Amino acid sequence: MFFRNFFTYYYGNEGVGFKHFGPEHLCYIALGIAAVVFVCIKYSRADSETRRRMDKAVGFKFILFIYIVRYLYYFSVDVDIVTVLPLHLCSIAGILCLIYSNKPFVWIGQVLYALCLPGTLGAILFSDWTYFPAFSFVSLQAYAYHFAVPMYIIMQLISRRIIPDIRKVWTVAVFMAVIVPSIHYFNYRNGTNYMFLNYPSPGSPLVLLGEKFGNPGYIIPYLFFVWGVIISMNLIGQLVIRAKDKKY
Repeated sequence: MFFRNFFTYYYGNEGVGFKHFGPEHLCYIALGIAAVVFVCIKYSRADSETRRRMDKAVGFKFILFIYIVRYLYYFSVDVDIVTVLPLHLCSIAGILCLIYSNKPFVWIGQVLYALCLPGTLGAILFSDWTYFPAFSFVSLQAYAYHFAVPMYIIMQLISRRIIPDIRKVWTVAVFMAVIVPSIHYFNYRNGTNYMFLNYPSPGSPLVLLGEKFGNPGYIIPYLFFVWGVIISMNLIGQLVIRAKDKKY
């Protein structure tokens, strides 16, 4: 009975999901933080060869594994593939991790840190899959994935492969200038809401912007908010680096 609906994709019945910051959600957050702290402590104490293996294990093998099992699952339940394409910011973050683990382009590192790190943390706090049962394939893989991405990014910060640099924030701006119009157009053509460009994720702070500005006006303050987060991440990152440099 406990596993009866574990692989069911959509229930359509109210009361089967879980609440933001309810006991199930808090349990996932606690377990995820514990896993990130444990792995990152081991990573910080490891030698260069061990770090290289851990980079591949988290940034490539584990994230790729999640993608494979996720889409095998989607095909098995015959879901409309247009609605589950990897076009949300968190899904794009995973793809960037796969690339970066093999080719550490500087611009990808900047995007991962300034845009994808806060994005995935926001998704953990304000999950948009809470209408699924807490103990289901969708919920388990979603939290495993959404903690793996920030874990990998923090590992790169520890090893200083990624160094926050406000002078390179233009690379993040170019990235956004490419993907945001493209995904917004895709949403318009297909009735989707990737990157929450049309309306905010239920339960997130962005709902306040949606209620105040409506659609399509919501997208303007939303992008200003995102840009504010990007600048703040860079400023905080550089302050931390300077503090560490002075300490040593």
